[in-house]
Amino acid sequence: MRILDDSSEYYRMRELQERDAAARAPNDAIAEIHLTLAREYRKLAEEAEKLGQ
Repeated sequence: MRILDDSSEYYRMRELQERDAAARAPNDAIAEIHLTLAREYRKLAEEAEKLGQ
Protein backbone atom coordinates (compact mmCIF):
# COMPACT_ATOMS: atom_id res chain seq x y z
CA MET A 1 0.00 0.00 0.00
CA ARG A 2 1.25 3.45 -0.85
CA ILE A 3 1.70 5.98 1.94
CA LEU A 4 -0.93 8.26 0.39
CA ASP A 5 -3.31 5.61 -0.82
CA ASP A 6 -6.63 6.86 -2.16
CA SER A 7 -8.37 3.51 -2.48
CA SER A 8 -11.67 2.78 -0.84
CA GLU A 9 -10.00 -0.03 1.12
CA TYR A 10 -7.56 2.40 2.69
CA TYR A 11 -10.32 4.81 3.69
CA ARG A 12 -12.43 1.98 5.13
CA MET A 13 -9.43 0.82 7.17
CA ARG A 14 -8.89 4.35 8.49
CA GLU A 15 -12.59 4.67 9.33
CA LEU A 16 -12.38 1.51 11.45
CA GLN A 17 -9.21 2.74 13.14
CA GLU A 18 -10.90 6.01 14.06
CA ARG A 19 -13.98 4.22 15.39
CA ASP A 20 -11.71 2.01 17.51
CA ALA A 21 -9.89 5.10 18.79
CA ALA A 22 -13.24 6.67 19.66
CA ALA A 23 -14.21 3.62 21.68
CA ARG A 24 -10.95 3.90 23.64
CA ALA A 25 -11.00 7.69 24.05
CA PRO A 26 -10.61 8.98 27.59
CA ASN A 27 -13.58 11.35 27.27
CA ASP A 28 -16.53 12.22 25.07
CA ALA A 29 -14.90 15.26 23.47
CA ILE A 30 -11.97 13.23 22.17
CA ALA A 31 -14.30 10.40 21.11
CA GLU A 32 -16.30 12.89 19.04
CA ILE A 33 -13.16 14.05 17.25
CA HIS A 34 -12.41 10.44 16.27
CA LEU A 35 -16.00 9.86 15.19
CA THR A 36 -15.90 12.99 13.04
CA LEU A 37 -12.76 11.70 11.35
CA ALA A 38 -14.41 8.29 10.89
CA ARG A 39 -17.38 9.91 9.15
CA GLU A 40 -15.04 11.82 6.83
CA TYR A 41 -13.13 8.65 5.97
CA ARG A 42 -16.43 6.93 5.20
CA LYS A 43 -17.30 9.74 2.76
CA LEU A 44 -13.90 9.43 1.11
CA ALA A 45 -14.36 5.65 0.81
CA GLU A 46 -17.75 6.08 -0.80
CA GLU A 47 -16.36 8.63 -3.24
CA ALA A 48 -13.42 6.36 -4.11
CA GLU A 49 -15.88 3.51 -4.74
CA LYS A 50 -17.85 5.73 -7.13
CA LEU A 51 -14.61 6.41 -9.00
CA GLY A 52 -13.77 2.73 -9.08
CA GLN A 53 -10.73 2.96 -6.82
